[in-house]
Amino acid sequence: MASVEVRGVRKSFGAFPVLHGIDLMIEPGDFTVIVGPSGCGKSTLLRLIAGLEDASGGDIVIDGDVVNNVAPGGRDIAMVFQNYALYPHMTAAQNMAFGLENTRVPKDEIRRRVAAAAETLRIQPLLDRKPREMSGGQRQRVAIGRAIVRDPKVFLFDEPLSNLDAALRVQMRIELAKLHHQLKSTMIYVTHDQVEAMTMADRIVVMNEGRMEQAGRPLELYHAPRNTFVAGFIGSPKINLLPGSVQAIGSEGVTIALSVGGTLAAQVVPGDLRPGNEVIVGVRPESLHQASGSEGFAARVDVIERLGNETVVYASLPTGETIIFQDRGAGSIGIGSTVRLSADPEHCHLFHKDGTALSRTEQALAAALKV
Repeated sequence: MASVEVRGVRKSFGAFPVLHGIDLMIEPGDFTVIVGPSGCGKSTLLRLIAGLEDASGGDIVIDGDVVNNVAPGGRDIAMVFQNYALYPHMTAAQNMAFGLENTRVPKDEIRRRVAAAAETLRIQPLLDRKPREMSGGQRQRVAIGRAIVRDPKVFLFDEPLSNLDAALRVQMRIELAKLHHQLKSTMIYVTHDQVEAMTMADRIVVMNEGRMEQAGRPLELYHAPRNTFVAGFIGSPKINLLPGSVQAIGSEGVTIALSVGGTLAAQVVPGDLRPGNEVIVGVRPESLHQASGSEGFAARVDVIERLGNETVVYASLPTGETIIFQDRGAGSIGIGSTVRLSADPEHCHLFHKDGTALSRTEQALAAALKV
């Protein structure tokens, strides 16, 4: 395993800039997931690390060595692609062995490595099959096996599960997490699916429009997002973002008068806030609860999703926006009914009008992170 460092990396295609100076440090053995919407530059960054693209500026450093001018084959990395990239005329075993044969690894060693990888991935029955005789999940396992036999310093995954159905994606997420624990290798994984990021990563990197918005442990990003983009991208169902203005500031936090009517309180460090300042309150769906009396704000129930272990409710605010919350009242809410919603102050995020976060109090973060 090896460290990977990205120092001020820029990339342009002609006059069109794709990456705007990325700085990122990935420690040896980390499972780092790079996540972001389509077109944010995450796959381009992965291809730069692999050597499949040349950087327009900055350095790629693998295990302490600058590799800008090193060909992909000399970087000691293995990449797993979205479309598997298996040779259709070869069996699974031949696909897995092909790269080793090209580097003149002894035949006995090749057989040992292929057998060991097949056992790890439980694909021994597939070794004599060709890709057309396998399912999508089986082909993806073979593609991962081809990477494992290389015993590289760094594994790179470019949206490897996006072609699989939902149930198989869940299964493969578990398999990849087990594989990382077993191999203890450095892995960099690109996806647009924040659920994959939250469930697999040691560390998540959130990208947007060619820039790195925030990097940190999954729960750090979830409970302490740096801005409204990260808050809105991490978490499912999405966070609710409610505009308002500062009504009062006290020792316990800030009271916000919401634009939709009603109020919410947040435990934050006020900083330079003043009464009347415009802000945005972020509340996760699981943090909203039904309120009594005049507390909170009103919403009209539009859609109810009963998912077995939870019930997710979509309701309309007076301004027309949708608010999402979880019904913990055993199905007591009906479509068309009006509910009042509120949240505990320690579960409310507060952002400036420009989307940047205000600092939360240590007590609020401790409650959110349960430390």
